[in-house]
Amino acid sequence: MVYPSAPLPPTDLDGRGLRIGIVIARYNWHITGTMLALAQEELVRPRHDVVVGDAAAHGIQQVALSTGVPIIFGVMCAENQQQAQERVDRGRECAQAVVEMAQTIQKLKSKTDRQED
Repeated sequence: MVYPSAPLPPTDLDGRGLRIGIVIARYNWHITGTMLALAQEELVRPRHDVVVGDAAAHGIQQVALSTGVPIIFGVMCAENQQQAQERVDRGRECAQAVVEMAQTIQKLKSKTDRQED
């Protein structure tokens, strides 16, 4: 009797905070060397976006808090050129958001000024 195979359960591949070692044989280096390169690439790829995005967000937040000036987070993290092209419209969205934010601040300031008079 043949039993249907169950699908693999989803995995959480977030490797933040992990230290990972890789051991590769020199034998068949044309194969094992490629395996090493692909493993290293895979380990760096998902963390790079996270690290860049988190660092940029933290820096922008600190500038906004220290200056009191609201700042739009317009940083785009893409894994490849295609993703970057698909997300390029974020520039327009950021411009719209900054105008809306500035208008909101002006309205809030004018209400505050009227209440103080």
